[in-house]
Parts: sequence; structure tokens; C-alpha cells
Amino acid sequence: MFRVPVITSDLELIEQQIAAIEDILVPTTSEEAIKLWGRGEQTRSGALQYAALSPELRQQADKLIRESGWVTGFSSPWVGPITIKAKKMLSDTVVEYTVTFPEVTSAPPHPIATEKMVVEKLAFAGKEGWFITEIPQSSGYGII
Repeated sequence: MFRVPVITSDLELIEQQIAAIEDILVPTTSEEAIKLWGRGEQTRSGALQYAALSPELRQQADKLIRESGWVTGFSSPWVGPITIKAKKMLSDTVVEYTVTFPEVTSAPPHPIATEKMVVEKLAFAGKEGWFITEIPQSSGYGII
């Protein structure tokens, strides 16, 4: 009879590691939250997009993100450079952004996609930061 050792991951250790990564990624400005989201779209990283979301939007994204294996968007077209087209201060702690980016394929012309997001300063998981709380206009490349 052969014995095969079964090694299981230490769930508590994994949760600590994820918390440490999330701690580093907390956006310290409203624009940093937009850039984190955009970088996630460009790299098809649901993890980066998730890190930019408020707790409420994370709940909305949970099922989709886990089913996708934390990969978002499409292999083609892909997201080009993100440009902030408009920034509207709704209050000292709430900012609405309109961003655009080209939907890049191997052959031009590249249509331009538009997203609108509301970013708020919140206390979350023991840290204060800026998080996306609404996405009234989505391009479909993100996790919401």
C-alpha cells in the first residue's frame, strides 16, 4: 500500500496574504482608483479591478469574478490607453469620472469605448481610501 501525502493550503495564511496585497492596493486618491481599474481592464486582471471597488460593488462582482478565474475582458479587441475625459467634483469626497479608451484590434480603425464611474472616499477594512461606488456607464470590459 502506497501512502500519498495530501497537502492542503493554510486558509488563514492565504487570507493574510490576500489582505496584505489589498492593503498595498488601497487607492489614496480618486484618480488612483480610476487608474487601478483601468490597469485591470488593460491587463484583463479582475483582481486589480476588484481592488478598486467599494464593498457593495465587490458583492455584485463576486460571482462573476470567481467564475471567470479573475480574468476579464476579451482577447480581442483589447483595451488601449485609458484617458480621463471629464472629472466632476460632486462633493469633497465624491468624484465622477468619464474615461475613454480605444478598443484595439490588429487592424484600425479602433472604436472608442466610454465608461463613467463615481469614486468616493471611504473607510474600508480598517483603511481609508478612494473606491469606485457606481458605474453608471460600463463598456463591458470590466467585472461590473
